[in-house]
Amino acid sequence: MSAAKMRMLSMYSGVGGIDLAAHWAGIETAAFCEADPFCRSILKRHWPEVPCFESDEHISADRWNGGRIDIIAGGPPCQPFSVAGKREGTTDPRHRWPEMARIVGEFRPAYVLVENVAGFTDVAEQLVRADLDGLGYRTVRIDLPAAGVGAPHRRERIFVVGFLDGAAGLRGSVAYADRAVRNESESIAGSGGAAVAGDVGGGAVGAAAIGRGRRAAPQRGRAD
Repeated sequence: MSAAKMRMLSMYSGVGGIDLAAHWAGIETAAFCEADPFCRSILKRHWPEVPCFESDEHISADRWNGGRIDIIAGGPPCQPFSVAGKREGTTDPRHRWPEMARIVGEFRPAYVLVENVAGFTDVAEQLVRADLDGLGYRTVRIDLPAAGVGAPHRRERIFVVGFLDGAAGLRGSVAYADRAVRNESESIAGSGGAAVAGDVGGGAVGAAAIGRGRRAAPQRGRAD
């Protein structure tokens, strides 16, 4: 995929934080999906040419005419899992992972990124990773607080990265980043850094997520 710009379908886009990071990485956002009118106005201001779906239920591979999708990324609404809410979990109608999983299964992108709050941990392990595994993806979970990339607060976040075997460019990244993790083997998970749990490639994704920041040694949190 290095020969052409990678293209991303952005789910539950908010005001475009993931999409701004994708832009910096040279990834094109092909379409947004965002229900909130204010957030949609911000997206339209910064990405006026990019279409925006108002509901995940409006997205279907059968009706899609926006070209190739290499990545599906997004953070399903966090309210069902946030400590600031009632924490009704998967019974909350705002729990949208099942729809995101449907869309992933229809489009079959090479990569999937799911982001959410720390209260999403059980769902990430018991549903998200299990569903992606059932769709043929290998997965890794990254626990990355804002402090891990230099912010003056923790703001714990969970990222699940899924990738299909043979996804372009992944093998070299795995080898390089795992070497880097071994060379900086001290774990900083307890001091504002990141912890990685997953199968082969966890170190690679963790190093990529932290960028120039400090790296944590991979932690095998799941036997795949």
